[in-house]
Amino acid sequence: MQGKTFAICLFVMCIACTSTVSAFGISGANFGSVELGDSHNITVSVGSSEGDFDNHFVMEKGGEIADWISFSPGEFDLPAGAEKGVTVTLSVPENAKLGEHIGWIKAAGKKAVPGTGGEGEGTTVGYTISLKANTSVNVIKPGAKISAVITDFIAPHNVKLNEIVHFVLSIKNDGNVFTTADSNVTIYQVDKEVKSVRGLPAELNIGEEKSIDLFWDTSGFEEGKYTAIAQVTSGKKVSKSEPVEITIASGSIIPGFTSLTTIIAMIIIVAILFLGNRKRGKGRNEKV
Repeated sequence: MQGKTFAICLFVMCIACTSTVSAFGISGANFGSVELGDSHNITVSVGSSEGDFDNHFVMEKGGEIADWISFSPGEFDLPAGAEKGVTVTLSVPENAKLGEHIGWIKAAGKKAVPGTGGEGEGTTVGYTISLKANTSVNVIKPGAKISAVITDFIAPHNVKLNEIVHFVLSIKNDGNVFTTADSNVTIYQVDKEVKSVRGLPAELNIGEEKSIDLFWDTSGFEEGKYTAIAQVTSGKKVSKSEPVEITIASGSIIPGFTSLTTIIAMIIIVAILFLGNRKRGKGRNEKV
């Protein structure tokens, strides 16, 4: 048992020394409700850390819905520290059985770590990275209403430089079938998109409402005015929020504390001090 444990630890140590394993991040891996004969797209991300090696990934699929799934692109090169979005399309046959179907998608990559010898010398250590995620779809009859709408979008108007901004997005299933809703907040500076923040997928029963938390790390962004717009996608239905203006500035910021209120507050403080001094002076005169 001791020898077996040592062998496992040694294997883990060898992998840890060669590279940082790439991450396969999936947002909205489940397709939600899709009608017979219809198709639906989701986007997954394959990324690697800065300390990783350049890699080549191939997308794979399996399970009972494998034949319904296609990828774009199906394979690609991924430099260290980069991220690649892959569109996953699910096409439901017209004769498919109603109800839930499950499967999986996977990104498979192979790395080669060069040996320590000179050119043409040394050995090469290779190993395969296989990153898998389960996925599912609820097949429904045509004519069903797949829809989710934004009922509220809360965002701060003023934030400090390098602060993490917390968005709260409330969404509701206003359709007539179960659905999975994908959410994101897009940040603009003037008319240019500078950041897109994705939330976790929300599974909603008919009439159900949920709140989604999204976070924007403003590190590396300059001071100035930005605009945030939330979006929710359910099936083919897209719901957008009203834009919210956000100001990033250094120093202490109190939301809603304007120049006018600052002046009024200063006047009140001066008046209190003046009246206090006058009262103390009057008290001294009365004693005399």
